[in-house]
Amino acid sequence: VVATPYMEEASLCDRIALMQNGKILKIDTPKQICKDFPKDLFEVKTENIPALLKILKSYKVAENSYAFGEFVHVVINKNIEFLPETLEIFLREKNFKNIEINKIEATIEDSFIDLLN
Repeated sequence: VVATPYMEEASLCDRIALMQNGKILKIDTPKQICKDFPKDLFEVKTENIPALLKILKSYKVAENSYAFGEFVHVVINKNIEFLPETLEIFLREKNFKNIEINKIEATIEDSFIDLLN
């Protein structure tokens, strides 16, 4: 079975292949692909997602950030000491309010995005 990004159905498969432009990036079980995600992942929500995406580009600790439903997923290298509180302080200094930050497990989509980088 070949999975494409953003397929929730892929989690129901025994094995999936993540592909880009005809090149296989990874083949494994959906559970193992998610487990192999090599970084820490946080979901961040605030009142203005487009502005949040823009400002996170200047947040040096974040390796990557991207919209994911009503949240923004923020990828942090596991070798960096990171506290969600530091991100919250950074966002408050940029006048964001109603900030929600949660550490989460990677999805197949997160794994695919990481493999593209």
